[in-house]
Amino acid sequence: KEFYCELPKGYTPAEKGDWVALVHLGLYGWPPSGRVAQLRLEDKLVQPKGDFTRVPSSPMMFKYYNGNDYIAAGFYVDDGKFITNNEKELRKRISKLAGFGFTGELKAKPKKFLGVENHYYDDGSVKIYQEAHIIKFATKMGLEQSQPQPTPLDVNFENIPDNDKPLDSQGK
Repeated sequence: KEFYCELPKGYTPAEKGDWVALVHLGLYGWPPSGRVAQLRLEDKLVQPKGDFTRVPSSPMMFKYYNGNDYIAAGFYVDDGKFITNNEKELRKRISKLAGFGFTGELKAKPKKFLGVENHYYDDGSVKIYQEAHIIKFATKMGLEQSQPQPTPLDVNFENIPDNDKPLDSQGK
């Protein structure tokens, strides 16, 4: 889609007439800007030499495999998170994105990302949780006095088949 806007105040075109400006890049805070940025990012990640493949179950989740190296990437509007077993490989992929004009700040092992908290253990495992978000939501909804109940969900990952194998190209 193409988007147009009025000319900025103070700008006078060289020729007289009624003029509008074609917007080339999404503007932060403008409703379609997030989607424009997502489409541009997806195009650069999965282009013929973009190296990543899109995860079929989520439009803004991507994966990259190169032998034993993997990178999982997830994005929400203009925020992204990469998970990898090879930081050098990740930095190469991020450098490639920077060549397309994408910029950002790389933080190793963030404690928080979009309301999700992360705790990193010495063995390489990561606890991902939303305790602060849940407490804030419960307080907002007046649920502070609620009594916790056990979940019926079996969280024993040993019952999930092939839990230690990476996803294939179909996300399975």
